Amino acid sequence: MTLYSGADGCEGGRASVAVMEEAAIGLIADLLHWLCVHGSDVDEALDRVQTRFEAETGAAC
Repeated sequence: MTLYSGADGCEGGRASVAVMEEAAIGLIADLLHWLCVHGSDVDEALDRVQTRFEAETGAAC
């Protein structure tokens, strides 16, 4: 079982997924703000993240 699988034993169904999705979006936004403050190109970072994600998952999502 992994944290990514959604099989973490939590109850709540779709509502929990929606809450966790919003938390993930907030986390990503915070990371993008941090990158921006430290002079990184946010669009380049997002492109690199997308490439890495697709390589790791085979773009299965």
